[in-house]
Order: sequence, then C-alpha cells, then structure tokens
Amino acid sequence: MCFERPADFGAVQESALSDAISLLREHVADGLLDGETIVTRALAFEEPFDGLQAASLRRPFLDWTQKTDQRVLGPEHPDALVARSNFAAFIGDAGEPSAALQLFRALLPDIERVLGADHPYALSTRYDIASLTGDNGDPAAALVLFHTLLPDQEHVLGPDHLDTLSTRQRVAALTGSMGDPAAALSLLPDLLADMERVLGSEHSHVLSTLALMKHLETMMKGQTE
Repeated sequence: MCFERPADFGAVQESALSDAISLLREHVADGLLDGETIVTRALAFEEPFDGLQAASLRRPFLDWTQKTDQRVLGPEHPDALVARSNFAAFIGDAGEPSAALQLFRALLPDIERVLGADHPYALSTRYDIASLTGDNGDPAAALVLFHTLLPDQEHVLGPDHLDTLSTRQRVAALTGSMGDPAAALSLLPDLLADMERVLGSEHSHVLSTLALMKHLETMMKGQTE
C-alpha cells in the first residue's frame, strides 16, 4: 500500500487498502488488538492520502476510526481528536463545507480544553474554521478569523511556518475578494519574498501567490477602466 506521492496511488494500492481496512476491523471486532494499536494502525493508514483519494473506502473508515478511537481511548485522548479532525477535513474535501464547519467548530473547544489554546492542533483547527467560513459564503467573517489567528500563529509557530504564511496569503486573497485589490496587493510583495526565502521559488505556495498578484492587478485595472 506504500506510495511516495499522492499521485502514485492506484488500483493496486486501493485493493491493498481495502484488504487492510477489512482485516483491521475484523481484528478489532474479535478483540485481538489493544486500543493503542488500533488507533496507531488506523491513523497510519490515513497519513499518506490526499483529498478524495479512495473516497468510497476512506469515508466510512474515517467515521469508524473516530468512533472507535473515542470508544477505546476516550473522547479526550489526543489521537481521538486527530481522528475527528481527519474526518472533518475529508467531509470538507468532499464538497460539504457546511457539515465540515460544524464538525470543526465542535472539535475546537475540546482541543483547546485538552491540549491548550496554543497547541498547533488548536491553531490548525482555527485555520480550518476560518477557511470553511469563507467557503460557506461569509468572507467578511472569515477575514476577521484569519486576522485574529495570524498573531497567534506568529507567536506559537513562528513567522516562517508554512501555516503562518498560508494565513497571510488567505488574508490578502479575502481582502481582494471583498473589493479592495489595492490593499490586498500591498500585502503580497513582503509575503512573496518570505515564501521564496523559506520555501523556494518553485513551491506551490509561491506560484499561487504570484497568480494571486496577477489576479489582483487585473482587478485593479478593471476598476480604473
């Protein structure tokens, strides 16, 4: 089932994943595995995947994993929280941003209570909530959430962390989408320089920032014509 890149996943790996999931579930049902092993194996199965790969297998397995983790480890175990996050993220990828937003909103207070408000999981969950808020048609509220998140990311993760840079990009994109391309564009030169320094000039985040700059420049020209 191993593959080095998401693009390497194919029919052979999908068949192996199906067999592995079935075997794990049988072992759990027969009481052959302890709780820690169940969770370790289940989370390891999910780690290499991206987006909607093997969706028909992963969706029920993710749901089973989160419920099993809560049952065998307890709802406040960190791995149970990770399983809930994985399921919510998949739901969002599957085109259900409203349902995913509800799941992440329910998850956040549990993460903050168990792990602390400054834990990276808490910050990443806040990022997901902000992103999904925009996806659900409320860019103004999303922008406020990203603005609130950014200083916490800079303090906890550091200014050069990928999540911090991603939030800066989202702030610029939302500012532009709400009708102020000039203000949005003013945020991007420093961001682009930081991304190129940290990630390299060919990184996907650098390329998407360049594309955003061109889009905002086009918007500004349209406003002046």
